[in-house]
Amino acid sequence: MMDNKQSERGGKPFDPIAELAVPDLANMSREERNVSYLYVIYALYALGMFGFGIVPTLGGVIMAYAKRNELRGTIYFDHIQFLLKTFWITVIGCAIGYVLLFVLVGFLILPLVGAWYVFRVIAGFLRLRENRSVTPTGWLM
Repeated sequence: MMDNKQSERGGKPFDPIAELAVPDLANMSREERNVSYLYVIYALYALGMFGFGIVPTLGGVIMAYAKRNELRGTIYFDHIQFLLKTFWITVIGCAIGYVLLFVLVGFLILPLVGAWYVFRVIAGFLRLRENRSVTPTGWLM
């Protein structure tokens, strides 16, 4: 015997894992798809923080550049710009820090750059969850 919920899903029983893992993109609004896309980018940046190296972060940067023009004029564009600035300033800061390791100043610069990166990724993610904009030209928020 099929209940009403099963008949609404074409006779398939409810599978909560499948519902969470594979969102129905066809039924999502454009805004929901944009938010989901940004969550993926923030997740890739976060993977870079947790020891997975630069590869996932580069994936996030590529995704950000691919979606940047489509999001122009929305708060999500600010998040994209914020993430891209975070990446490039981190790359430049790390390069300067590694060069200055020889004079021991790099030992101060590298942890500061790392902390700045972590702060920006977490703060940007939290603002996205609250559906708030970030300041893409600011150094902190």
